[in-house]
Amino acid sequence: MDNLKINVLFVDDEPNILNGLKTRLYKMRDKWNMFFATSGNEALKLISENKIDVIVSDMKMPQMDGATLLNKVQEMYPDTIRIVLSGYADYEAVLRAIKVTHQYLSKPVDTNLLIEVVEKNLNLKKLLNNEKLQKAIIKIQNLPSIPETYSKLLSVLADESKTLKDVAEIIKYDAALTAKLLQIVNSAYYNLETPITNIEDAVVYLGLGLICNVSLSMEVFNFKEKVISDFYNLTKIQKHSINVACVASNFFDDNKKKEDAFVSGLLHDIGKTVMLKELPDVIEKIDGIIKKSEGTITLLKAEEGVLGLTHAELGAYLLDLWGVPYEIINTAMNHHIPERINTEKLDLVHIIHISDAIVNFLYESKEIDLEKLDFCDKISKTIIEKYNLKEKIPDCIKMAQQQIELNKKSF
Repeated sequence: MDNLKINVLFVDDEPNILNGLKTRLYKMRDKWNMFFATSGNEALKLISENKIDVIVSDMKMPQMDGATLLNKVQEMYPDTIRIVLSGYADYEAVLRAIKVTHQYLSKPVDTNLLIEVVEKNLNLKKLLNNEKLQKAIIKIQNLPSIPETYSKLLSVLADESKTLKDVAEIIKYDAALTAKLLQIVNSAYYNLETPITNIEDAVVYLGLGLICNVSLSMEVFNFKEKVISDFYNLTKIQKHSINVACVASNFFDDNKKKEDAFVSGLLHDIGKTVMLKELPDVIEKIDGIIKKSEGTITLLKAEEGVLGLTHAELGAYLLDLWGVPYEIINTAMNHHIPERINTEKLDLVHIIHISDAIVNFLYESKEIDLEKLDFCDKISKTIIEKYNLKEKIPDCIKMAQQQIELNKKSF
C-alpha cells in the first residue's frame, strides 16, 4: 500500500451505494487508498489492519449502526476523522451521530463536496504536524461550559413563559455551546444555502428538543477544572470572550455585522478552552516558562516554544474540523497576527484584534486615567497606520471601558 496516499474507509450496508462511490471517486485513486465495508464489524476489522485516516459511514445499518460504529472508532482510534454520509433523517439517530462525528453529509452527496470535506479535514490534520495535538483535537466532541450557564438554562427551560429567544440569549454568551450549535446547524444534514452565524437563528432552526439534548445531555457541564494557570482559567476565558464580543459588535450598526462580530469575538479564544480540556500538562509547562522568565516571555511565545503553534491556531483547527463558517475560523486563526489579512477596508479580523487588544489593555491598566489615554500599545501598529486609526483609538478605548463596566453588572 502506498504510504504517501491517505487511507479512506467507506461503510454502507448497500453494495450499490459503495459501487457508486467507487465509480465516482475513481479520479482520487492517485491520492487515496480507498477501503469499502458493508458492515460495522467488517469496518472495524479493516481499521485494525490498516491505519485509516478518515472513515465515512452510513447511519442506518443492521447489527451495528453508524453511530455505534463511530463511537467504537472514537474510543479505539481517536485520531481517525469521522464523517457521516446518510440519507436517514431520524431525529434520535441524528442526535446520536452528532456526539461522535466531526461532520454530517446527506445523501445524495455531490462528489466534489465529499472530496472537498475529506481533503479539507486531512489537510487540517497534516497542518497540526504533531501526533499528540492531532489526537487531542480530533477526539473532541464538545467543550466545557461554566456552571452558571447550566443553572440559567435549567431555569429558563422550566419556565413555560420563556421562549426560544430567551434560550438563545443564554447560549449566545457561552462559547462552548455556541461552537457546538454552529457545528450542527451548518452541517450538510440541514442543507442550508447560507451559513448561519446568528445564535438566535440557530436555536430557532434547530428547535427546543435538539437544543435541550445538546445543551443538557452532552456532558458539557461535567468538566472539573483544575486551575493550573490564570491564562487558561475557564471563567476568565469566558468573561474575556464576552467582553471582546460585546466590544467588537459595537463597531457596527448593521445587525448582521454586529451578530457576526459578536460570535467571532466570543469564539476567538476557543483554543485556550481546547488546551484546558485536553492539554493540562502542556499548560503547566507553558505557565512555568512564563513565570521563570518573569514576564519577559509572552504567552504566545511560550505556546509556540512548547507546541510549535498557539492557542489561536488550535482553536481555528477545531472550528474548521467542525465545519463552522469560515469567517469565524479566520478571526480565531488570525486575531493575534491581523497583518496576515491585507484588505482594502478594515476586516472583521482587524476588529476582533483591536477589541481583544483593548480589553486586555484595560485589564492591565486599571490605574490609568482613561480621560488622558490616547493609545493602546497592544494594537498592531501596522493596522493602526494602514487604516488610519490613530485618532479613533481614544474613542474605542472609552467605548470598551463602558462596555466592560456594563458587563460587570450582568456577568
